[in-house]
Amino acid sequence: MNPLDRMEELGTRRFGVIFDFEAVVVPSPAHLEKGDWCCIATEESLATPTEYQLRVAFRKHSTHAISQIFHWSADPSRLVYLVQKKSDMFRQRVALVSRVSENLVRFLSLLRDFDVPCALYSSQLRTAQLVDVLRDLNLEEYFIKDVNAAGVIGYDYIRSGLPDTETFIVAGNLISRSPSKCIIISDNNLAIEAAAELGAKSIIVSEPGTRAAWDSCSASMVVPSLACVSFRNLQNIFSLETYES
Repeated sequence: MNPLDRMEELGTRRFGVIFDFEAVVVPSPAHLEKGDWCCIATEESLATPTEYQLRVAFRKHSTHAISQIFHWSADPSRLVYLVQKKSDMFRQRVALVSRVSENLVRFLSLLRDFDVPCALYSSQLRTAQLVDVLRDLNLEEYFIKDVNAAGVIGYDYIRSGLPDTETFIVAGNLISRSPSKCIIISDNNLAIEAAAELGAKSIIVSEPGTRAAWDSCSASMVVPSLACVSFRNLQNIFSLETYES
């Protein structure tokens, strides 16, 4: 690249943002996800997961949760059936959401105004389902640029869920940004762990008092709402790294 492009690449304006769908767009609290798993166990006559298993399975890739945490089945066809059942249950719940937070729309508009590319991932929905939801919520313009380059990742797009780094590597590639030039926005410790391993930045959206301070100490920022985040804040995440080095 020419010197001007290289200067921009090394500066604080050229970065991308990766959103956790279940944390930012349509929040999915732990108790609802636990309810889905328990419902599946009842309907399919499977062993009811323990509280510990449900806690460990929270926001994990459904295939991993079913086969490695709940030990329900290792049969490929059975796994596909149970994973899709879990996904469809979540999709039905999402269908009840008619609008998203105004703070999210403002934040997405801010990123668009500054030409910051955005990606979105979900641990619960297939890619096609996620695209449909974005259209239903009138958010497709922020993530889907054209039919061949959608910055949208469902659980079927990846083999391993968080805290494996695959999700963020794939998302970075979709928006043409290296992991070290990406900011992950979530409410989950798994996202912090994966981001730290890749050298990516992370912003945790969490209401005050809902988590211990040490729980998010590796995050770049912890905010109660996206309304608290400005474009200068995002730039500072990278400029602070420059000063420290």
